[in-house]
Amino acid sequence: MAARYDGFAPQEVAAMEQAFRMMQAGSGKARTALLGANLTAYRKCFEAAGTTQLMKVSTIVNEIDQAINQRPITFAKLDRPGVNANTDNLCAYVFLIKSGQYAAHFGSGMRIMVVWKTHVGNTYSYLAQTMYHELSHKVGSTQDHNYNEQACLNFSKSAPATAATNAENYNLFLREYL
Repeated sequence: MAARYDGFAPQEVAAMEQAFRMMQAGSGKARTALLGANLTAYRKCFEAAGTTQLMKVSTIVNEIDQAINQRPITFAKLDRPGVNANTDNLCAYVFLIKSGQYAAHFGSGMRIMVVWKTHVGNTYSYLAQTMYHELSHKVGSTQDHNYNEQACLNFSKSAPATAATNAENYNLFLREYL
């Protein structure tokens, strides 16, 4: 299924489409690796020793891949005229709905807000990883425990349950397949 792009200039749309295709291909490879019991990237990003988080991670990776291939996704440019949002220190965003003590990303709509200025001059790979990170929030209810690459990779050794719920670990996982 093709993605839609709201508020992007034509050259930005071309970059978004290329990054989307890159993410789509990498997501398929990641899903296939997990289903085929190739746990090399899983061990690096989620759990260095053991498989206690494998089902949770596999479910989220599968749901992301299904969303990429079967659901309409709209990427909306957040840093554009007329949108009143503070985009400092943001790459992208999905709306979080709070209900009592719980917070989750609900709804059938797949709208991901992208801060274009963060991605200018970066590779398509970086944009693809950002998209995947945000989709992990949307379909897997992941959180942002940490963004630091080394800290995230250390979760695989010291806190696999945290790694399995940290969106940036999914970003790093996808990178292994790009």
